[in-house]
Amino acid sequence: MQQAHSVTLVYKNPQRNFVTEDIHTHCACVELLCNYSIHCSQSSTDTLIFESAQDAFRAYFYLSGNSLYTPCLRETTDS
Repeated sequence: MQQAHSVTLVYKNPQRNFVTEDIHTHCACVELLCNYSIHCSQSSTDTLIFESAQDAFRAYFYLSGNSLYTPCLRETTDS
């Protein structure tokens, strides 16, 4: 069984705009790579997937300072 390590960004704006969320999630992915050398990919408008639990955990703390969203650390198992 493969484990997927992800961070879901819960946006604080009550009126959801999926295009805007997608852009901000993409920017978070680029910021993690450029500033902290954390590789990830974007699986949806609000979710980033990481290669390891350590990368996801580090990203969670780096992203927690953003005022647009609250990051939620997730771990799933593919069967």
